[in-house]
Amino acid sequence: MNHQKQPLPLRKHRDLGDTISATFEFIRYNFKNLLKIILFFAGPWYLASAILSSFFYSNIGNMAYVDGQFSWLNLLSGFLSGVATLVAILSIYSYIRLYLEYGYDNSKISLSTVKSYMLQNLGSFIGAGLLITLIMIVGFFLLVLPGIYFGIALSVTLVALMIEDLGVGDAISRSWNLIKGNWWVTFGLILLLIIIQAIIVYAVIMPFGALFGFSIFSIAQEQTVTNAHIAISILFALVNAFVSLLAQMIPTVGIAMHYFSIVEKKEGAGLREQIENMGSEQTL
Repeated sequence: MNHQKQPLPLRKHRDLGDTISATFEFIRYNFKNLLKIILFFAGPWYLASAILSSFFYSNIGNMAYVDGQFSWLNLLSGFLSGVATLVAILSIYSYIRLYLEYGYDNSKISLSTVKSYMLQNLGSFIGAGLLITLIMIVGFFLLVLPGIYFGIALSVTLVALMIEDLGVGDAISRSWNLIKGNWWVTFGLILLLIIIQAIIVYAVIMPFGALFGFSIFSIAQEQTVTNAHIAISILFALVNAFVSLLAQMIPTVGIAMHYFSIVEKKEGAGLREQIENMGSEQTL
């Protein structure tokens, strides 16, 4: 794994533009490491989702299949894709925690250390994710807007849980308090991150999407699924899964950068850390 000559400081207050820049800077410095852990831990889930999707897509032009025996494939594929996203987020936040612990030296971070930290926090991470989802669902049933508000207010729960070793309830409370007074800037950041993520994904898969659309039109016209149609469906599903996998880095890292920025703004954790390090150096 590459050694980072100029490590990016995480505990720093940044405005919206600086947070976006820091997000891509962190990804650029750590891309090989992040790619490796995401492919290793979340890749199999995305691959399974893509395989199931390809079977569904290859028969989507035949409504008899879609309405019948193949419809459950799409549901199962969506579930596996959700699991893959959760695993990707868990692996990235585990990596960021280790990045802090090792003093920004990413050469010390290995798959085994990331795996160990993921397993250590798996239960609380899943519990927090499910509870946040439930809160948002209830909020959306209450005329949608409360769901959006809760989603933004709890957006740094998972990263706070991982970085500060908090329990589920404490992590939710921590996120709520950190976002208080920063709701709108958090909303704007997340919206921008999602737009950037979507642009990158669609820009890459658009040619494959056009080919796939032509294939679906052909199936609908001929009512026949050929090997060529199946091959195109598999290709589209695999490319879509791989690009989505990589693009997940953007909002995940961006939210982490925002968390560090808010903590520094409200509590000055990075400044205290620098003062303590200066004191230690003077003592030596």
